[in-house]
Order: sequence, then structure tokens, then C-alpha cells
Amino acid sequence: MNINLWIIVSMVVGMIFIVLERRRRPKSTMKLPPGPPKLPIIGNLHQNLRQIGGGAELIYVTLFKMSQKYGGIMTTWLGMKPTIIISDHEGAWEVLVNKSADCASRMIPYLSKYVTANRTTLFSTDHGPYWQSLRKGVQGYAMNPSAISTQTLSQENEAIAMTQTIQEQAMINGGIIRPLVYIRHNTIRVVGRLCFGPDFNNKAFVIGIDPLINDVINLTAFSRFSEVFPFIRYIPGLRGSFRKAIEIRDRVMSMIQPEISRYQSSKSPCTTCYLHFLLSHDYPMETIIFCLFEIFFLSVDSTSSTIAWALAFLIRNPEIQKKLFKEVSGGDKKRERVTVYQVNKMPYLQAVVNEVFRMKPIAPLGIPHKTVKDTTLKGWKIDKGTAVMVNIYAIHHDPKVWDHPEQFMPERFLNENARNVSVATERSFLPFGAGMRICAGMDLGKLQVGLTLANLINKFEWVAADGDGPDMTDAYTALLRMKEPLVAGIKLRTNLGTTLS
Repeated sequence: MNINLWIIVSMVVGMIFIVLERRRRPKSTMKLPPGPPKLPIIGNLHQNLRQIGGGAELIYVTLFKMSQKYGGIMTTWLGMKPTIIISDHEGAWEVLVNKSADCASRMIPYLSKYVTANRTTLFSTDHGPYWQSLRKGVQGYAMNPSAISTQTLSQENEAIAMTQTIQEQAMINGGIIRPLVYIRHNTIRVVGRLCFGPDFNNKAFVIGIDPLINDVINLTAFSRFSEVFPFIRYIPGLRGSFRKAIEIRDRVMSMIQPEISRYQSSKSPCTTCYLHFLLSHDYPMETIIFCLFEIFFLSVDSTSSTIAWALAFLIRNPEIQKKLFKEVSGGDKKRERVTVYQVNKMPYLQAVVNEVFRMKPIAPLGIPHKTVKDTTLKGWKIDKGTAVMVNIYAIHHDPKVWDHPEQFMPERFLNENARNVSVATERSFLPFGAGMRICAGMDLGKLQVGLTLANLINKFEWVAADGDGPDMTDAYTALLRMKEPLVAGIKLRTNLGTTLS
């Protein structure tokens, strides 16, 4: 059977599958919130397709604009399945906090099973005793405050070593640097010590796992469509992403397994790292591997992309960069390094970081939730098993809450701004989510972003590599990134009149 006939047969079978699935589904009494008109079979999927095709605004921006017409709670359709979109802080707080138990499960695409050990990792599994056990493991080991604090000196040394590497590379390239790869590698080393123990120092692992993280992120765009039309996994011409997912799964396992073996053969293995927790609970080896990979996946891209966005904003706002440098350098006293202790005492640095989180939330549509029982949201009856997404981008750009939301204004987060201590604003700043499934790595992420950014600003003045400055265009699959990785010029702070050359 040739491939064209395969496609025709598969599509016919797919249409039959959709019709039968619709008839088999129990009749719902749910009265859905209003939303944009949908097309037969594909629903509102065409808006996603326009985004993937390029040239169109990104989906979270489109949904934000739609919410201004249809309201803070609305319905969109991916194929024949409804998704509830929340775009205001009242609805977000209801989903994430007040009714977090009702919306605590995950809507994870079929394709993701290959990189989540069949959905048995903390990120991918539904709420319940198993999830609670993993959550305690992450909070009690990988992201435990005492474990993080024991790494303080190593974390500071890593930041200084990174700035030295950036300086050396910029000297080779006439003062021009692409800093993202160095920031990513720095973050991988920090996370590696929390996962495997303080003696982790595997350069090959650091270099090797970075592209794996990118590959998993790049799979996510296709996974949304494969979930809408499950039959496409049987169409020969469209099965490449499934083969790619299996290949990535095998590469992740071959990358992490040696580190587990090294740990197991150690005469004095660390008893406070995340791997120790996973091994002590006798999880299957594949689950252990992907629970570890998940920490890298969720930490590395989010942290490094936020730092890159921060540098881009500071290049485009030199007065803000000068003000930040004055704080991180200690005013008239030139610091050789910025320490963790000092970072926690720098209000303007924290304001800059928060403003970057607000303007460029790494997960602008959050992580899709799924209702675990029939419930209500903002007065609307929502059936069990319904997907719910919180548009964090919309909440962070709500002009009813934020003055001039499109402007980069760190001052809005300083204590003297009375408006920023209102309940509305507290509930409208959700870069890490909220409630039961708030990001477990929030504290580490904020610390790593602040420490890295402070040392980069302390050592270098960051300037545009060309007259136009950094390209601030968004790119979005599952996470928000810069469409074009940051390219910048740097000048040593010890001699502001010369560039590196």
C-alpha cells in the first residue's frame, strides 16, 4: 500500500474514530462559558496552526485579546475537546488556590509519555498519594532550603567562573558574546549537585544534557496536535515525532544512567540529594531517570531564558542598568563578586527580576490542569476531566492591575509603591503558579536568576551588539524563549572606556 493510500485510509479511520468517540462520550450537562467561534472537527486549532506557521501573533496574546471580548473565563476547542481559559486574577486564584484540589490533575499529551516514564514523574502525574510522595522528595531533597544553602559557596564560585569564561570568549570575538549557552551550563552544574550530590562535576554530562532539554521542548508543539487527533500516530508520514520521542527517551536514559551507577558505586554517597530519595523509595529505574531529568528540564531553560531576557531589557534600558549596577557593586565600593547573602539584601535587583518574570513569564499559559471531579469556576459548571489553562501572560498584562503593563518598570515592585501591596496585585503576579501545584523550584529559580544576573552586571556593562539592540521577539512552544538567542556587547566595569578586543 503506497503512502498516499495510507494517508487516505488513516484519515477515514480517524474521522470514524472521532464520530464514535463523540457518540460514546456521556452526555454532558455542562454549560460552557462563551468563547470564539469554532470550526467543525478542528475547533479553534487553526489559531494554533497559524502560530506554528509563523507570522502570526502567539497564542497567549491571541487568547488575551479574545478575553477582552469574551471575559475572564472562556471556552476554546482543540479539536472536539473544550479547554477553559482563565485570563483574570480572580479566576486564576480560584483555579490554583481556592479550588486547587478540584483542578489538581494534569492534561499531558500522549506523546509526552515517552519522556515522563509513562507519566510517572512529579510534573506529569495526577494529584494523589503518589504525587504527594514525589513532591515531598523534591521539596525535602532537591529543593530543600538547607541543601541549597550548603551549595552557596559552590554556586557563587560557579557564577564567577562563568563570568570569566564569558570574558575570555568575548575577547576572542571582539567584545561580542552569545551568553545563553554559558548561563545554561552554569545552571546545569548547580542542578546536578542537587540531584547527584555536591561532588557532581561531569563536564560531558553538562554538555550532553543541554541539547536533550532543547529536543524535549521542541517536541511539545507537535504533541498538542497528536493529542487532538490520536489517529495521526498511525499515519506513516506523521510518525516521525513519535520515533523522535523514543530516540530522545533512549538518549536521556543513556545520559543519566551512568551518573546513577557512579552514585551507587560510591563508598560515601550523598544522603541529602534527590537521587538518594528516589533510590530509597524503590521507584522503577525509568521513573528515577525521568524524575531526575525533569528537574533539569524544568530548571535549566526557565532560569537561563529569564536571565537572557533580563540582560536584553537592561541593554534596551541603560538607565535601569546603571541603577542596578550601583546596587550590585555596592555604590562606590567595587565588589569582586556578589554573594548569595548580598543578593537577598538587594531590593532593586529583586524588583528587576520580578519585572522580567512579569513581562516574560516562562510558561505564559501555565501548565494545563484537568478537573478531577465536577466543579464550578466563576459560577460556570465544569465537568470532570475538562482541561483548564490559566493565561498568566494575560494576568501579568492586565491594565486594570498594572500601570503601563507593556513598559519595563522594575520600580512597580519596590515597597514604596503602595499599589503593589494590594491583594489584586499579589494575586496577579504568578510566574511560578500558585496553590497546590506551585513550582517546587521557585526559591532556587529566583535565587539562581538573581545571583547570576547580579554577577554579570557587576563585572560587565552590557550594550547592544549592533545599533538596533537585542531582538525582543518571543518564541513559544511549551516555554517562552527569545526567538533569536541574545547577542550582546560587553565592557569590563574596571575600564568602562574600552571594549573587550
